[in-house]
Amino acid sequence: MSGRQLTCQEIVVLRLLADGLNNGAVARELRIGTATVQRHVENARYKLCASNRTHAVAIAIRIGVI
Repeated sequence: MSGRQLTCQEIVVLRLLADGLNNGAVARELRIGTATVQRHVENARYKLCASNRTHAVAIAIRIGVI
């Protein structure tokens, strides 16, 4: 994991992804745009050094973030 911690919103998005929601469903749930969801996913991927969104969720689970 990089030196930057995940934001609360990035954690919420990762939790919803872990529940099986896609970007559109996450956006509706959080009442934000799909581009914002994608930005949160990309930021979380970068911070977790994950190769894709599934990898980011797996890392977040493994380290106890979600």
